[in-house]
Amino acid sequence: MNIAGYDYTLKSAPSQEDGGMDDLGRLHLGKQIIIVDTDTHTQQQETIVVHEIFEALNFHYELKLPHNQISILETGWYQVLKSLGMDTSLLTKELRDGV
Repeated sequence: MNIAGYDYTLKSAPSQEDGGMDDLGRLHLGKQIIIVDTDTHTQQQETIVVHEIFEALNFHYELKLPHNQISILETGWYQVLKSLGMDTSLLTKELRDGV
């Protein structure tokens, strides 16, 4: 996935219940990786990816948006994509395909 000219990779991680992540998603800017808790519902995984895309844009374009505003953008943009009938499963295709 290309974000602001940078190639990011999607990876999965187990949930905290399995001794893994304590949050649903994470962005590793230095390694250009978006990590998604795949123990969550498919729609949740999609919104995690949207959230981390906004986090990456916030960093690369130095927007200085606080986390709560990124969360608002995530929810709003995901709703727009769904209401327009967009195939949001493409957001997590890399996780399913194991690319």
